[in-house]
Amino acid sequence: MKCQNCGIENSEKNKFCSNCGTTIIKEEGQVSNQSPVPSPKKNSTGLKILAIIIALALVTCGVFLVLSIIKGNDNNTGSGSNTTGGNNKPTSVTKNTQKVGNSKVGYIYVPSDWKEDEMPSGYDDIEMVSYSDASEKNGAVLTREPISEMDIPTDKDALWEDLSTYGATNIEVKNVTISGYKAIQATYYDPNLELYEGYIVFKDNNYGYIIMVSGQDATTVKDVLNTYSLN
Repeated sequence: MKCQNCGIENSEKNKFCSNCGTTIIKEEGQVSNQSPVPSPKKNSTGLKILAIIIALALVTCGVFLVLSIIKGNDNNTGSGSNTTGGNNKPTSVTKNTQKVGNSKVGYIYVPSDWKEDEMPSGYDDIEMVSYSDASEKNGAVLTREPISEMDIPTDKDALWEDLSTYGATNIEVKNVTISGYKAIQATYYDPNLELYEGYIVFKDNNYGYIIMVSGQDATTVKDVLNTYSLN
């Protein structure tokens, strides 16, 4: 390319004359032999990979959200259907039980492995049913006897005093209703720290009905006691 000032031929790349330093003006129609610089191509492959990564992340989040909802529903269903008592209460003894008693002393459900006890002497005038487990640490006794001959108080306050004198602890005595009849419920620990819980039921003015359940397994004691019925 020729300099318009001094006429010296310059390279087409030069913007200024190599001889006089004058700015070189390219004339119209003058064709440059320099190859055009290619424009950089957009990195379309990188964009596609980024889009795939984002899509996978969204799918993963969606899966975790669905699993969390399903797990929450399962937990709610489980807590609602656990009718035996929620915080890890043992299975009620009424699932593997036998019904014992009779129309005179009442009926009760005890564990199926409990056996009937031999009646002690001196109780011939009292209707009695007694069952206990093999260790005799858990048992239930049902009796029917004349109120006038009972050797325990038939008044709530008097019964509490009698148990306290006996040396019982954690005594709770209250009036309740059993099978539609007035009754007294007593719960206490004897001096040997064995749990006792029972009812004195007044079906009529002449006879009292007593159920006493004792043992070291508090759950079994309460489950057995709560099945007592005079009907």
